[in-house]
Amino acid sequence: APADALPTARVRAPRRLRNSAPGGQVASRPGRLRRQGKDGQERSLQRLQVSGGAHRGRRLVTPSVYMRPMMSRVREALFSMLYPTGVLRESARALDLFSGSGVVGIEALSRGVGHATFVDFSAECAGTIRSNCEALGEGERIDVVEADVMSVLADPSRHGLQGPYDLVTVTPPYEEVVYAELMGAICASPLLGEDCLVAV
Repeated sequence: APADALPTARVRAPRRLRNSAPGGQVASRPGRLRRQGKDGQERSLQRLQVSGGAHRGRRLVTPSVYMRPMMSRVREALFSMLYPTGVLRESARALDLFSGSGVVGIEALSRGVGHATFVDFSAECAGTIRSNCEALGEGERIDVVEADVMSVLADPSRHGLQGPYDLVTVTPPYEEVVYAELMGAICASPLLGEDCLVAV
């Protein structure tokens, strides 16, 4: 999309929980709106598992922070589009930004990418990513960076990273980013090479 078509303010996108009606009205049983990125007790909104590749069907642990992980059908569609590009190969490097549980980067590893770097500001998420990857036997093929994504994009060497990457996946929490600024930072980052594919 053209740069001037991207949101220039944070997008409010609360998620309605089960048993709550549209607009946050109470349905037949009590329900309420949850703000993304906030801690809370409802932790099993979506049980995650790898949807394809070598680790297909393996369950993943989710961190205790509230997230909106990419749904399995969306991941299937994304990687179906990526497969013909040839980026899902052993020599490729993937960069998973706003990683959360790490499910998107793990999906890339499962489908053939040789190395994945995960970036998330949350210590809880970073720990969960390491645990998930170790449980899958992928601990030697990953790096986990606990840092602000914008800082990593602007100055990757400060965080021990060096480009270029072949694939960058970006799944930010809607309410915590300005897309126009984020896309500008991605396009200007030294982490991207000439033929890098970016999926947002």
